[in-house]
Amino acid sequence: MAARRRKSLPPLSPKAPPELKSLVSAIAEIIETGEGVRGDPLDRKITFRDILDSGIGQLRNGVSANMAGALIPTVAPRNRAIPPKPDGFNVSGGFNGYINLTWTIPGVLYGNHAYTNVYRSETDNFANAILVGREAGSFYTDDVRADTEPKIYYYWITFTSESDIDGPTNATSGTAGQALVDVAYLLETLTDNLADAPATLGASDQTLILHAERFAIRTGPAGAVTYPLVIASVNGTPTVVLDTAIIRDGTIQEGQLGPITFGKLEAADGTPITTVGGLLKADYIDVDNLSVAEAATFFGDAQSGNYGTGVSGWRLLQTGGFEAQNAIIRGRIEADTGYVASTLQIGGTTQNIGDIQALANSAGDTATTVDSWTRPTSTLIDGNKIFTGDAYVDTLQIRANAVTVPASATRTSAFVVTTGWTTVGATSYTHGIGGTIPGISQITIEASANYEEFGTLEFQLIINDSIAGTYDQSLVGDTVVSCTRFFEVNLPTGSYTIYMRCRKAGSSQTVYFEGSGFVIVGSKR
Repeated sequence: MAARRRKSLPPLSPKAPPELKSLVSAIAEIIETGEGVRGDPLDRKITFRDILDSGIGQLRNGVSANMAGALIPTVAPRNRAIPPKPDGFNVSGGFNGYINLTWTIPGVLYGNHAYTNVYRSETDNFANAILVGREAGSFYTDDVRADTEPKIYYYWITFTSESDIDGPTNATSGTAGQALVDVAYLLETLTDNLADAPATLGASDQTLILHAERFAIRTGPAGAVTYPLVIASVNGTPTVVLDTAIIRDGTIQEGQLGPITFGKLEAADGTPITTVGGLLKADYIDVDNLSVAEAATFFGDAQSGNYGTGVSGWRLLQTGGFEAQNAIIRGRIEADTGYVASTLQIGGTTQNIGDIQALANSAGDTATTVDSWTRPTSTLIDGNKIFTGDAYVDTLQIRANAVTVPASATRTSAFVVTTGWTTVGATSYTHGIGGTIPGISQITIEASANYEEFGTLEFQLIINDSIAGTYDQSLVGDTVVSCTRFFEVNLPTGSYTIYMRCRKAGSSQTVYFEGSGFVIVGSKR
């Protein structure tokens, strides 16, 4: 819930001087125009809170809002989920006018918790409650100190997310709480009440000693008698037994203590340092060494006491980011990306990053450079090249047709073509790995011809005396043309005779070929 800010000035008294009214009117116009209360809404000023509430910006972790560079663009969509109802809410009275509130750590309920709102009312009605505080953790102390009898107050809490979305109250009815009675006030009240009571035994100038095996003070009506004080022998030792005691200032030299109620352990300023559940608050732990038996869960950023951004110390963020001065990793490191500014320690030798980059860029330029990178009996993989001696593979798996192997090729010298078929470039070809595995063959034919008139040049690919493909090339007079054609044929395993033939159609003009040929590429898979 964003803090409400005043958008206009309160009205002046009718008795205010005219010059003061003019000054306040001008100030009010400036403020209200900036707040969008009057004038064109486009003149409204934008605050950091407006940007944060819109979700387009966020504060940099660990940086105060009044520092340069504190506001940065939001890098991810904000979580707009409504926070859940708080759980584990507890209210307990403390000394010195304090009422202590605790609740279940919200981080285990939802992931984008910002803070908890604390509401208080003198009646059990949330409509009358006021916001008395906000707390990022799971503990809040409400100071309701008074010099009179402590009052009963009713409390509610709600969660607010990092997207400034409020959740429901912990319950419809409030949870009652009352500060423990102040000892000084109680003694003063009792002293006033007993001041005029007559003494029934002893006097102010006498020493009174009672000699008895047992002594007790009994109070209350018949049927509801209580003994607030008993002096008797307990396990053979004379003992004073108190049912309930309020002590303003006490000293215990030695002994045992049972459960200590909340509020009796305090800091020097009177602030309780334990929780309702009997746990010590972390703000008051000061130790040289700390041992945690089980895994610790943090619901905030953790950092060293001397942390300075980019300067000293270490910091671990909830987002997973980590910054440290130096790090020693004894195991494996995995990273999607990496950056080293200057030098890198490799096998005990310090390498300059610039030298490593230059050596990598020129690794394939000369044999000398490659050899300097390759240790004896080792293999170098440099980009898309592999440098090795012999390679022994039991089973090689290759995706789809990633590898093809040239199986046969032929080339014919210059020749002439007329209207009759001319056979060129015959070759023999065995298809399949070891003549046993069929597959697809890729055959490319090409020719370069000179001629002086129009017509059509016809090509045929012949496999074992059968036409496997045809190709027609239109001719334009007095032009040199390059004729290239690609064929893909699926052949059974076996041996084949393959050749190309061509002829001139549409004219009796002779065509002069500078040369022709074809290449057969067999698929091996």
